[in-house]
Amino acid sequence: MKKEVPPEKEKVLKAAASLFAEKGYAGATVRDIAERINVSVAMLYYYFKSKEEVIFSISEMNGDSLLRILDDAIRDNSDPLGRLRQMMFVYICSIPANKNEVKIFVEQHGNLSRKYKNKIVKRHRKIYDIYMGELRQLKNLALIRFDDLSVVVFAMFGMVNWTYRWYREGDKKPIEGVARILIDLFFHGILTDAGLALYSKLDPI
Repeated sequence: MKKEVPPEKEKVLKAAASLFAEKGYAGATVRDIAERINVSVAMLYYYFKSKEEVIFSISEMNGDSLLRILDDAIRDNSDPLGRLRQMMFVYICSIPANKNEVKIFVEQHGNLSRKYKNKIVKRHRKIYDIYMGELRQLKNLALIRFDDLSVVVFAMFGMVNWTYRWYREGDKKPIEGVARILIDLFFHGILTDAGLALYSKLDPI
């Protein structure tokens, strides 16, 4: 799954993500991106065929990074309740350093042509399926009190993904503390009494 990005190319993607977040896809040009990192437009076209390929690559990089985070959390946690908590915690904590990329991955794939959009939607679906699989396990253990798990997973996405819109680095509360609050809100909203009893016994994160 891991796809290495050359440092020079990653520098372009970081600059482009910042510009797209500031100006929107339509408002930022290839020349703007080149000027942001002080390189020629020709050098930019060496790495990317078009502006569309740039924004696709940003979304692809962010989606792959999130999938690696989820895979690591699943591999490192045998307890299903602790596993889902860890998946959410690590992802939320990663958002401040990647907020522009997250915004593009979540919001701006509508700017892509069908070929590129379908590839990003597949990543969205894979992430959805991973979380849904974890929630089904908890439901089968009678730890979740709702039957419609699609509502639960989309509520979780809304809570987690939208962190990039309001959280600012340098806030009095560090992102780890914010993550713990959000996760507590989520689990206290969805768990049965039996689930809450088990949740209260998890080791602190």
